[in-house]
Amino acid sequence: KSTFIRLVTGSTAIKVGHTLKSMTSDIDSYQFSNRGKIITFVDTPGFDDSNISDSEILMKLLGWLKETQEGEQKLSGILYLHRIDAPRMQGSALQNFGTFRQLCGEEFYKNIMLGTTCWDLVEATTIGEERETMLREKGGFWHALLQRGSEIVR
Repeated sequence: KSTFIRLVTGSTAIKVGHTLKSMTSDIDSYQFSNRGKIITFVDTPGFDDSNISDSEILMKLLGWLKETQEGEQKLSGILYLHRIDAPRMQGSALQNFGTFRQLCGEEFYKNIMLGTTCWDLVEATTIGEERETMLREKGGFWHALLQRGSEIVR
């Protein structure tokens, strides 16, 4: 997530980890201008973090959301990133995605972009596209979100 935000915003202040330990421990926001609009990306610790428990991350997220909603800035969308090179959805990933869906609620699904990353690590025309199809198909992990307006981006 941090790598993506750093690339899009051009901000060298964003620390990107290159070790097996998680780098992002706090929630930080980064703004940039695109076509005359100010866009804010929010970098968060990921679930299954090597330093922080999922419940601590959830509490940080809820605190940030509450603070943001009480202020002038409103959350208008979420970019959910999934590594396409992951051969399967592990138990913790499934649980975290379920929590994510509950937090967002079905009415917000139309504001979620489902992004797939790490395409350079798989055979794109076979494995990558096959996994993306499995995510999107009926019974797939992303199907319900797509039915309610989410979109997939690469």
